[in-house]
Amino acid sequence: MGLIPFLTHTVLWCSLPLRKVGHVLFNPAAEGILASSSGDFTVKLWDITTGQASITLKHPEIVQSLSWSPNGAMLVTTSRDKKLRVWDVRQEKPVHEYAGHEGAKNSRAVWMGEHNRIATTGFSRMSERQIGLWEPGRKDPIGGFTSLDSISGVCMPFWGKKRISDLSSRETFSDQP
Repeated sequence: MGLIPFLTHTVLWCSLPLRKVGHVLFNPAAEGILASSSGDFTVKLWDITTGQASITLKHPEIVQSLSWSPNGAMLVTTSRDKKLRVWDVRQEKPVHEYAGHEGAKNSRAVWMGEHNRIATTGFSRMSERQIGLWEPGRKDPIGGFTSLDSISGVCMPFWGKKRISDLSSRETFSDQP
């Protein structure tokens, strides 16, 4: 059986920023809401039923990653200013802001499913790849940052089935002892 096209017409047209769009991620709990980050240092929350951006979350530097909490009420972002920010999406300012990975290369964050934790990947000042585990409201990662290796590629964390995976190194880190 061949591929069957299912979209034959434009469903929605949004007026996106003139700068490049870095991320687009649907809210896991609210139908028709998505977050997009772009080169204008913002994350915009869109209502796709109207095509309008209802909330703008401003950052001082370009956004490197974003991830929704499982209930869709919070959003975590990392940006080039080496900060980890946790946003209550009903507000336009972060509820928590922490110093993240200190290295010059990109960092990433992923909300860890139903756990009230966030995993981050990034680099140390000495260019070692690191992983950090955070609880919202706690200013430092639990147990500090853990160094993985000195490979130059950016770790891309994904959360699923009670573990975090890094596709760039094919490593898996479990939340179980």
